[in-house]
Order: sequence, then structure tokens, then C-alpha cells
Amino acid sequence: MRGLVVSCLKAIFASATMSGNLLAIHSESVAGQSASTRLNGATFVDATVRLGDRGDRLTAVAMHSATEAALRKLDLIDFVPDSEGKAQIRTFQGRRVVVDDNLPTRAGSTDGTVYTTYLFGPGAFAKGAAPLSGAPGAGGIGTEGVEFYRDALASDSDLINRRRYILHPRGVKFNSASVAGDSPTNAELETAANWTRVFEKQKRADGGGDAQQLNGRSRGPLGSPAPIRPGEIQLWVKRFRAALRRFGAASRFSIRLSRTLPPLWRLV
Repeated sequence: MRGLVVSCLKAIFASATMSGNLLAIHSESVAGQSASTRLNGATFVDATVRLGDRGDRLTAVAMHSATEAALRKLDLIDFVPDSEGKAQIRTFQGRRVVVDDNLPTRAGSTDGTVYTTYLFGPGAFAKGAAPLSGAPGAGGIGTEGVEFYRDALASDSDLINRRRYILHPRGVKFNSASVAGDSPTNAELETAANWTRVFEKQKRADGGGDAQQLNGRSRGPLGSPAPIRPGEIQLWVKRFRAALRRFGAASRFSIRLSRTLPPLWRLV
């Protein structure tokens, strides 16, 4: 699941329609680095303030382990105990920290490495799941969701688990015309041309746009919630159920169908 999210993020923020959500502070060389080209308290605020008064709605930040380590050396990572006082939850500027080395990195044009960090608002990705049939499967042992398969001649046994769900980032649509199969591959998810922004940017008094990607680096959220009109939830549930019924066989992932689902929050 995390790999799918990262694949979507790579392409979404490479799309021309999301250019206003990018804040590039990186240096292309080690010698050119300074406090203004690194992720720290000041540059993080520069990113969040691009959302104006909506910046305080950011709840999480995803970063590479090298970025997190650099912030920890600066004593900028706080550790908060969980409700049982056991596990330590990492936070940065009051936002939950998610560390993932699958986030995009690239070599600087001269030397060094450029890291990408993402900022998220609540519910940036929507997920919907549908139960699979509990009826016994034909030709196997088990059901559509969980099936046991035995190849006696090869002395191999396999336990097959299937899931059917929809995963989609709110605020953008996926252009499925270029998808060859029933569900997009990771490569198709990472194609910038397959994504288009559909919600307006957050407006600020100084004319700025949304919060961003730092090339050092933090990318902004897909937006912030606004009021839901009466009847919208019922309409979305109806469309969601209709989308799930369109599945034939079980599918690992289908973002094509999620085009029919408006986000649960309207992002502005």
C-alpha cells in the first residue's frame, strides 16, 4: 500500500497542474548548501505559510531517513510517548513524522543528494474496500478472498489472499486513457501526464498559492477541508457502491474507478 501512495505522489507533484504546490529550496552541490537550502524549522514554516491560515491543518510529514537524521542532529525532532507511555512517536513542528526511504531522491547536478519531503493534511488519500465472496471457490479449497492451492507434482502449496479496494488522492483526478490493463501499474501511476488537479488552490492575501514540496524538500498537502453540502455524503456513498459493483474479478488495485468518487472533503 505504501508503495502505491509513493508512486502516486511522485507523479502528482510532477504534473504541470500542481506546479504551484512545489517549493524548491535545494542546492545542486554540497558546497552550495546553507541553512536556507536545508529542511529545518525556518524552511518548514516557509512551506506551511503558503497555505495561509490553513497551514495549521497540516498533520503529518513524510521524509527520508537521512532527512530525519539531519533534523534529529539539530534537536528538531520531538519524541512523544503513546497513550500507554511505551512507543515514542516522532514529531516535527507539531506534525507526525513518517520515515520512508522509498521517497524520491536524486543526485545533485554537481554532487550530493536531493531529498523529497511531503506534507499532508488530514485524509489526503481516500481508501475504500469491498468484501469478497465467502462462497467456496471453484477448482480450489477456500473462498474468493482466501484460497489454498496445492501443486502435488511440484510438492508446492500456496495460500492466496485477495483484496479489492480503491485508493485515490483527493484533489486530483487520474486520466486512465493510457492504462493498458484493468488496474494501473506503478509505472503508469508514476506518469505525470496521468494526473490533473481538479480543486482550486488555497488563496492568500499576498497572492500566494498552496503549500509545497521542499527540495530539501517538502511537498504540500492536497488541500484542506471545507464544509460539505447537504446530501453530498449520501451521493458519494451511492457512487462508491456503484464503483465497487463494477469490479469483475478481484483486483489488487483500481484507481480508474475512483474517478467516480468525489473526495470526502472538499479541498480549497
